[in-house]
Amino acid sequence: MTWSAEDYLWPPQDGEQFITLVGPVYESGRETQAKLFQIFEQAMSSIAENKQRYLPKFFRNNISGIIHQHFQPSYSNYKHWESFKRASRKKEYDEDSLKAEIRQSIKYGTSGLKMAIRIKPTSTKNPSSVILEGYRFFYQTAEKEKAEWFTLEVKLTGRKTQEEFLQALIWLLTKSFKQTQKTFVIASKSIPIWKDKIHVGLLKFPSDKFTADAEPVRKNIIETCVQTRRCPSMKVDGNFYGLVSNIDDAQAICRLFDRELIDENTLLRLSVNKEGRAFLHEGNGAAWHKRGKTGYFKADNNHLEFLETKIGEVWCKITNLERSPKFAEHPPNYLINRTGLLLSVYRSDFSDSYLRFGKSMIVETLERDSQKPNIKKYWILDNALASDVKEFSAISLSVLGSGYRSISIETQTMNFVFECLSEVNCVSFNESITVNRYGIHLGQEFGHNFGFGFIQSNLDSSKVQKPDAMQNLFGGYAFEQPLWLIPGFRWSLLSRLDRTTITKIVSETSAANDSSNKSKKTTNIMQLSAGVKLSYILGIIEFYSGVIVNFGGSGKFFSGSTSFEDYSKYNKFGTGISSSQKSVASIGSTESNFEKVTIAKGISPIIGLALRW
Repeated sequence: MTWSAEDYLWPPQDGEQFITLVGPVYESGRETQAKLFQIFEQAMSSIAENKQRYLPKFFRNNISGIIHQHFQPSYSNYKHWESFKRASRKKEYDEDSLKAEIRQSIKYGTSGLKMAIRIKPTSTKNPSSVILEGYRFFYQTAEKEKAEWFTLEVKLTGRKTQEEFLQALIWLLTKSFKQTQKTFVIASKSIPIWKDKIHVGLLKFPSDKFTADAEPVRKNIIETCVQTRRCPSMKVDGNFYGLVSNIDDAQAICRLFDRELIDENTLLRLSVNKEGRAFLHEGNGAAWHKRGKTGYFKADNNHLEFLETKIGEVWCKITNLERSPKFAEHPPNYLINRTGLLLSVYRSDFSDSYLRFGKSMIVETLERDSQKPNIKKYWILDNALASDVKEFSAISLSVLGSGYRSISIETQTMNFVFECLSEVNCVSFNESITVNRYGIHLGQEFGHNFGFGFIQSNLDSSKVQKPDAMQNLFGGYAFEQPLWLIPGFRWSLLSRLDRTTITKIVSETSAANDSSNKSKKTTNIMQLSAGVKLSYILGIIEFYSGVIVNFGGSGKFFSGSTSFEDYSKYNKFGTGISSSQKSVASIGSTESNFEKVTIAKGISPIIGLALRW
């Protein structure tokens, strides 16, 4: 811990401080004849002569020695006694004046504490209590010194007088000086805070400065207070700073130093001040405040929330009339916190599964916070970098709508198998063909969608006739869901039904160029396929790839609009075929005389591009 030059120099911690105990001070010789005077003087001598017996362990181990200096009216400090009292009794306590008077009355020597003390005269022969008064002056260097005038009531009725004097002296020697109020500064006048479990907003203070004692009350001071009966009996926990479990005990400790407990707002500001936080480390940083609760402030969704505990530190301050802060609740749809892809929004009443934040960010609705019912959580699905969705501000929320439309182009490969008639001079063959799909899709964001379109099969025109565009058709269904871990990505399950039409031209004569004798042979292949794809949405553009499983299909050729006989009439075993028929079947390329086309089963990749709106 780092303190300023004149802060918090007592009780000692370095084992080098010396104590000079002066007194009892008296102003007339008659005082010395009083029995109480003599008992008090003996108590002072007892402490000086046997510090091991009377002084607390933490204290005696940190002083180099103690002497009792008997007071004599001829001592130089006698003439300053009334000055001491006058300086201490000003309406506003003037420590500097008291220091100046003390400096004139003593000679600087070993660093440490000098305490001059007397019993304030009373006209009562056997008083029930007496008032001790005097000064405490700590000196280490000219820059490190403290002084204070003190008064302390000692009750005597029914008690052992010397024992009471001993306990009073121990307390006066060991207690800390009254701390001058330290000014703390917070970074902002506004602190984000939970007013309760329901309402959250900004607590706005009139100033960024506030005052309190510079540190909580130390554990050894509280223990000594209890030992000397200046404080009620209590259990004290903690390491360096004392932790107590009762509000009455905490208030009693502060009253010893003419202080009061800090309020909740002061505790809040100490929690956000770097110096203050350094002392709030005992018991999770819990401290008592004057509303009778102890606890600490913990961040929840970037806002501080007060959590109660059973024990806390005792932090005091001078009573002041500080203007109260004002609480400003956050507006609806306030983005209170963002952790990665998880958003926490304050006071959102939307119940839809999917929402649009701002203009482009798409989110999925999760659940309400179990502890904070006004906090609703969302997961980012698309456009995580949207510039109009900012933390600590109100955002626009809207429903995605009924669905979307898109046009797409997609490519894949299929394996076509062409099978020949056994009687015809023909070679069966396989061909891997690129297939393009052009489609229109209607659907829901993250749900069901349907599509249809046409297929472009890039078959070799030397083997088959290029089909009309509207002959090869497909219809499809997809179920789309977000890929949770990566915004902008989606996965879809696909199913499709394709109709592929294949046509070839044959001739009834040997004249291959005789168009009047040409006719069409066609077959329609129905094929079912299923697969999965992964998409990435960039604005209105969708890029996707995946794999699809073709379940295959086949078809045999039949006559078109002409009266040409079906190949099925031919004897498959090679009988009954005339030479003229064989010549017809073999016209053109021998590879064109296939009887059956099969789209083979298999798995193939797909890639595609879509325009969504």
